Amino acid sequence: MDILKERAKLGDSLLAPINLILDRQRGDILSTFVGKSGDLTHTILNNEETLRRVADYCYEFLPWPLRMAVKKPTFVEFVLTHRQAVLAQLAQPA
Repeated sequence: MDILKERAKLGDSLLAPINLILDRQRGDILSTFVGKSGDLTHTILNNEETLRRVADYCYEFLPWPLRMAVKKPTFVEFVLTHRQAVLAQLAQPA
């Protein structure tokens, strides 16, 4: 299978669970990793370490079959690649 097709399939499989996790855990993520001060966009987009920590945190909330299929480093790289989608989900009002 073509690697681009594999990545697209992975993206389709992961975006829905990520959005669900971010929606449910928004308060904890914002207070723990971003803090209460500063611009959310600036904080996450310009700080790769913060985004990696958010991805590590979210990985633990993935359904176990998905965690078995997608290892943490792959998931973290996926989140880094799709940081705009993650930010859009986190920035939505609760």
